[in-house]
Amino acid sequence: MNSPETRWHLPRLHPGDTRRLARELDLPELLVRLLAARGYSTPGQIRQFLEPTGAQLHKPDTLPDIAPATRRVCSAVNNRERILVCGDYDVDGVTGTALLVSALRRLDADVISYLPHRATEGYGFSSRVVQFARAEGARLVITNDCGISDHERVAACNDSGIDVIITDHHEPGDYLPNALAVVNPKRADSQYPFRELSGVGVSFRVADALLRERNLPRNGFYNTMLELTAIGTVADVMPIIGENRILVKYGLEQLHQTKRVGLQLLKQVAQIKRKPTPRDIGFAIGPRLNAAGRLEDARLALQLLLEDDPAEARRIAELLDKHNRDRQKYQEDAVQEAIAQVESEGQTRHRALVVHSPNWHHGIVGLVAGKLMNRYYRPAVAVTIEHDAGIARGSMRSIPELNLSELLAVMKPICTKCGGHAAAGGFAVPLERFETLRQTIFEFANQRLT
Repeated sequence: MNSPETRWHLPRLHPGDTRRLARELDLPELLVRLLAARGYSTPGQIRQFLEPTGAQLHKPDTLPDIAPATRRVCSAVNNRERILVCGDYDVDGVTGTALLVSALRRLDADVISYLPHRATEGYGFSSRVVQFARAEGARLVITNDCGISDHERVAACNDSGIDVIITDHHEPGDYLPNALAVVNPKRADSQYPFRELSGVGVSFRVADALLRERNLPRNGFYNTMLELTAIGTVADVMPIIGENRILVKYGLEQLHQTKRVGLQLLKQVAQIKRKPTPRDIGFAIGPRLNAAGRLEDARLALQLLLEDDPAEARRIAELLDKHNRDRQKYQEDAVQEAIAQVESEGQTRHRALVVHSPNWHHGIVGLVAGKLMNRYYRPAVAVTIEHDAGIARGSMRSIPELNLSELLAVMKPICTKCGGHAAAGGFAVPLERFETLRQTIFEFANQRLT
């Protein structure tokens, strides 16, 4: 629902221009007006938006550090060094990990994977990843959808003689980790034309560069990897513009005829029988894959995406479907409690909302924040209070008018851990600093949003 305070900002469009474009492109004038309102005001821009093609994809060689990254991976493949792919526990991280593992298997690499546990490790490149890499004899770690702010873990790997390649799409800090390569289109020195790739989108470009380096055909690769890229991009709520629009368009086509047994069974339990749409990903496929990391272990979702055995894939798909139903119940209870808290505390006087409870599962607080953001149209923060551990862990969702990256920079000195991008973020803070953090969020939003 829309808050009574919702304000619409409509661009002023010259009627003559839209009529001329409509005639030139043979399109309804209303459609042209809608596209112009979104910034597509020339024939070329409109054609690219309505008819995206693979030829519009940029070559990956302008991504920062892509050359040393591909050289090091190829060296590891040639020398049979073990490679560890480390991802995040959300859909973007899981699909990106599945993509990189699949691509490296195609290169006949010695590859293993690791996904963190949401409840015991939290987001990012944790110290357990370093321990796991040492124990498994990995000589190279490749991160996906994480790592851009994990300086200490990268240093620990370096001290152990383990090289690190970071692939990430989150906003970098003031300085980069001392990794062998940091592939991120949001780096200040990036020459890559499109900044808004998802984590799996960055992994897709890295895998593409690897196949180019090895002079291997990429058509088959595109057929099996684009579906993963589309799922992660939509589920991570990335803007479906530019390259993302191309990747999602072709990814949906491949998802419709997927050869991945796990995705075939997941579509069955989600009752998707026609060609999938972004809505199918956002409301059926994505939530079921996410349910593993929210309530149990994200490795279950990764196993499904890599599974070849139909019977095992069906078992996992049905289990994820059950987890998703459980998640829906927990979420609805938490949302109602959060709304009651907002209203009883009169938080609508602020330009941001911060709700908290010891009863909420950490895996659903991001969903609670998203529901509040949509209901009240303002940045929302939902926090689970962990008294035994002495910490508060929260997730944040924001409206376009407030870039969370700027708020996260202000929060960083207060938190033990925080990160994210313009629309979403997460943090952990000692309980004794939680009220300070809460007031900081209120003050920041009240100053920025008028």
